[in-house]
Amino acid sequence: MSAWINLSAAFAATVALAFGAQLPLGSSAQAQAIAQKPVTVVELFTSQGCNSCPPADKFLLELVARQDRDNLIVLGYHVDYWDYLGWADTFATPQSTARQRGYMRSLRLQSVYTPQIVVGGRYERVGADKAAVEAAIEQARATVPGGGANVWFDYAENGAPVLRVEPPPASDFKVDAEILLVLFADTKNVPIARGEHAGKTIGYANIVQTMLHLAKWDGRPATFSPPTGQLSPGASFCAAIVQQVNQGPILGAVRARITDGTW
Repeated sequence: MSAWINLSAAFAATVALAFGAQLPLGSSAQAQAIAQKPVTVVELFTSQGCNSCPPADKFLLELVARQDRDNLIVLGYHVDYWDYLGWADTFATPQSTARQRGYMRSLRLQSVYTPQIVVGGRYERVGADKAAVEAAIEQARATVPGGGANVWFDYAENGAPVLRVEPPPASDFKVDAEILLVLFADTKNVPIARGEHAGKTIGYANIVQTMLHLAKWDGRPATFSPPTGQLSPGASFCAAIVQQVNQGPILGAVRARITDGTW
């Protein structure tokens, strides 16, 4: 039995499409979603042990509050390289650190740092610099080729859940891309007992727990079957991200609500 069927009752027949609205799977409303401006993926790299990160963490909460209205997919990656400072980040994973280092290479940066925000896989900014991040969001929207790939969750004829990816209409969209599944939790408040923020309670948004490589994509219409089962206990959402290989520009994305890391 497909674990996608285990979506919470309120969302069993709906997904949050790229621009954030709740629409029936496979409905004609999907075409309306495609006509909207492209989704923009905003990725924050942060740490509970980073003394300059709380303003960026707060900013991410603000972006989450408007993600549906502004067609954003907002993700918080907790890195582990500050854990030696006296407090081990409770959400940090080597995967998150590796993703940030991937951006260091693809964006030709000298080093990794926190807080860092990467917008659309194209632009990196200091995470607490709201004006710079907002400008990068607008810039990313304007530079997605052909308006971006069309990505949505659907059901196959046999009832199995699938992910569909199509190129923009009337465009020559030959790419070498990969499709990632990013499972993430909702907002959590964390009391910090030691380190730079000892005695404080800090809120963290859209906490990335697990990333999975689903498939490669060459720009032609395609349908993919996500893995089943409990992929990440505690995860509340999944984002499917179409990104050029070697962590290049993000070409399209969609998010869906899940239940306790289970499809």
